[in-house]
Amino acid sequence: MPALHTPPTVLTGHEAAVYALAPWADGVLSGGGEGWIVHWTPAANTTGRVVAQLEQPVVALTVVQLLSLSAKLVAGTLSGDLFWIDPTGKEPPRRWKLHEDGLFGLVQVDQQLLAVGGKGRLSSWSVGSGEMTRFVQLDTVRLRGLTFLAKPGLLAVGTANGDIHLVDPASLRIVHTLALAHERTVFALVDAGERFYSAGRDGAIRTWSTRAPFTQLAYTAAHAATVNGLALRQNTLYSVGRDREVRAWGAREGDDRLALRKVYTAARDGGHALSVNACCLLSDGLVTAGDDRTLRWWSQKGQHERA
Repeated sequence: MPALHTPPTVLTGHEAAVYALAPWADGVLSGGGEGWIVHWTPAANTTGRVVAQLEQPVVALTVVQLLSLSAKLVAGTLSGDLFWIDPTGKEPPRRWKLHEDGLFGLVQVDQQLLAVGGKGRLSSWSVGSGEMTRFVQLDTVRLRGLTFLAKPGLLAVGTANGDIHLVDPASLRIVHTLALAHERTVFALVDAGERFYSAGRDGAIRTWSTRAPFTQLAYTAAHAATVNGLALRQNTLYSVGRDREVRAWGAREGDDRLALRKVYTAARDGGHALSVNACCLLSDGLVTAGDDRTLRWWSQKGQHERA
């Protein structure tokens, strides 16, 4: 992967910390602590369009694809509500209350949407109708990280006590648990085919096999503080953390360990001044967001053309 160009384009407008990102419609969606969901595109320069204004901090975002090829936006909030949002703005958001103490993870598997949050609940929702189909009490602690592992066909769910549960998305039953996978909360998980990566409050990135018995392949002391997000493309893994840094990692040929390629900081590269909370890959680069209320658009093609 080419290096990210510096300094990045800075996107401002949120009035609180930005916690969630999702790619959408040639741009990116951001969810903030003031409850705004904003759509940003290079063509609009640095001006975002507010898609929805919710009453609670937005901590999870995803775009679900329908069989009709249309799309819906789904948001999870700090109080645990799930919102289905019409991106055209023609219909008001639909609000569902099931989770408590936060809804932190969303992922689509076929025509179902899976959600995890506080109080250890995992829920399944119909993408077509937008209604909940079932939920289970998966654990007794917060569920934070969530991704789908394509090779074994399982969900990976990170918990507040450092475990990673591997869950059958059809039955919502735990197939295997990686007990104490991290010393503390697992915030981020990403699929990489024959392996997957996890990261969390202990500042480490761990590499795991996606084949039973799902053994740990490598350990990397990645950040000086909590790792809040991971994003992967080809052989480059990006990590963002509370230490305000964005880091790019590469996998050595024939080696499961990660090799540090580049550290992007505020002073040298125009990065974030406070904790970096989320990252999202787009076709031409990386977008990050953080406690400084901004997004950084790190292009791999140079600075974005102005409209």
